Amino acid sequence: MGRWRLLRRRRGVPSSEEDTLNEEDVKLIMNPSRENWSKWNNLAEEVAKKFKKVKTHQLRKVYSEVEIVRRLAKENSIDEALKRIAMIRARLAHSAGRMKDIRKFYEAIRVMTDKILDNTYSKKEHLENFCSFMEAVVAYHKYYSETGGR
Repeated sequence: MGRWRLLRRRRGVPSSEEDTLNEEDVKLIMNPSRENWSKWNNLAEEVAKKFKKVKTHQLRKVYSEVEIVRRLAKENSIDEALKRIAMIRARLAHSAGRMKDIRKFYEAIRVMTDKILDNTYSKKEHLENFCSFMEAVVAYHKYYSETGGR
């Protein structure tokens, strides 16, 4: 472990690898089963905790787009839903360029959107699972954010 990384850990700053979702996480998010709902839920909570400095309105803007994806998936407009996911990613990248706090959130979500857009997880059920996960992250974020609930 490099010196810089060790110093970051001592100060409680997570490394960039810990801030992103890995392949196993994405697989869990996209294919939850009865046996791993608890892990799925814990992962949503962890993501919300890591990014508690992200402003609630930023997450709500993303979530409003996610709800459109959910509606399109239910209507079997998969191509249109995939376009919306590409736009979610682009809008997050724009916000990440403007606000430092959202950059790591963008990096974490990018892993998931990459897998959706490269057709690894582009079926209706995967899109609905993505939407449910994002809904859970927004809910936990409200609980863990520095401003807290109203």
